[in-house]
Amino acid sequence: AGSRCLELVVLSVFILPLLRGVEGDGGNNDRTNYQGDKHPQQRLGSFVWLTDVHLDAYYGTPQAMTHKPDAPCTDANAPQFSYYRCGSNEALLNSALDAASATTNGQPDFVLFTGDATRHWAKAIYQHNDSTTNVTVQQEAISKIPKAIQQHFPDIPILELPMLDLGNNDFQDDYFLPVTSEVACLQGADGSLPPSSNGWLSSIALKNAQSFASELEAATFSCGGYYRREVQPGLHVIILNTVIWSIAHHPILDEKMDPLGQHAWLEAQLEEITERGEHAFITGHIPPVLESYVLKAGTPLMQTHHVGRYLELIERFQSTIGAQLFGHVHSNELRAMPTSSNDAAPIIMSGSISPCYGTKPVFQVGYYDQVTKRIWDIASYNANLGDINDPDTLPRTSLDWKPVFPKNSLLLYLGMKDLTNEAVRDLAIRLSDPTMQHVHTSYMEDMDATWDAYFNTWYQGNRQPDCRFDCRRKESCLVSCGFDAQIFNDCVVNTKSATCTIPAMAENDTYKKSSASS
Repeated sequence: AGSRCLELVVLSVFILPLLRGVEGDGGNNDRTNYQGDKHPQQRLGSFVWLTDVHLDAYYGTPQAMTHKPDAPCTDANAPQFSYYRCGSNEALLNSALDAASATTNGQPDFVLFTGDATRHWAKAIYQHNDSTTNVTVQQEAISKIPKAIQQHFPDIPILELPMLDLGNNDFQDDYFLPVTSEVACLQGADGSLPPSSNGWLSSIALKNAQSFASELEAATFSCGGYYRREVQPGLHVIILNTVIWSIAHHPILDEKMDPLGQHAWLEAQLEEITERGEHAFITGHIPPVLESYVLKAGTPLMQTHHVGRYLELIERFQSTIGAQLFGHVHSNELRAMPTSSNDAAPIIMSGSISPCYGTKPVFQVGYYDQVTKRIWDIASYNANLGDINDPDTLPRTSLDWKPVFPKNSLLLYLGMKDLTNEAVRDLAIRLSDPTMQHVHTSYMEDMDATWDAYFNTWYQGNRQPDCRFDCRRKESCLVSCGFDAQIFNDCVVNTKSATCTIPAMAENDTYKKSSASS
């Protein structure tokens, strides 16, 4: 009885006030949380974030990539701004950049792109034409993204323009990168540059020389496909080469390897940034999480041993890390960090510009505290591509990009106090199926409203089968502990709450606290 009373107190004191933030209207840009606390406007900076363009130069021709047989991707009169189940065309990319520039008055603090510039199955073009075309398709797509962004943001310097972040489709073959070294790509004590270790990476660096702000950036990328840049005073963006940690990477590597020395390199960067009293945003293409698509929920995207090493570094340097931003999943998602403290930065994943999986194209504008260098809020914008069966609905001259949230704030929309680990853990509990928690009918309605806001509206991922009951529980457990399959499965069978237990870290006070507070 005591535990039941405590559960009701928690629900009434903490959860209901959060849920009130789901409601809202208007379109102002005030950065407030669900409690109405305004963040000091003079301290907030903004950045534009795009991912997964999957640019298809062959859209509207017989060689276009089609993700569904009846999609009009190959039609000579294909829709002006691409269409669902097709890759992006240049008109769609330029429309998104026009909207992003207008939203930020052309003056964001910096712009991020987290990989997959290239269409899916570029190999089909290679097989159709000749042995050099595949390389050209990918290299051209990779080069077009930063050039297009620079054209739409002409007033911001190179340091604030996107760094090269390669997705799995941007390599010679999907997920393919030969690993030739385990040595971290670090500058020598004498100032010498790290040597190139891979011909493909070197060719991309050479073709995109204008994207690098220094010789060290270019050399580090040529060596490992990763590098870092100080985009604002005291704020560094770290680009990871996540493909070499992917579960699908080939050639297959020994688990004991540190491919291209990336773990050691990341540790060195975080140590240096921490010693300087500065901060970092960690970005990459493939996130170190489990798949959320309903039919594959719980499937790892990254090799377990690499996830473990990554989490160790994140836990160690959590006070230095202001954000973790990834693409690849084509959906907007949040993940709490199971091994970090309450105020640590969670993982945020963004939906795609490409509508290839049936989703509306989307981009993000992020807001961060320029003093603490912590991400504060997200505004998402998407566009409706119309209905091919009703030609009058197809956009002819422009796309209408609209805010996804009332009041244009993720915090207000999901009823969150901030974008921290603690807030994301609280969200996971509110997302879980209320019928499994034996709560009052009114609480069920409020929890259902949160679920609808997160999964059915913001998520915007691959078109999902109906998700209720056990399915909903899995999705909430992914938010709270979607990194390790065993821990995730333990969460799913726990009928009381979407919480995580970290058994391997039971003697570590930090992990005890994080698990207990989830």
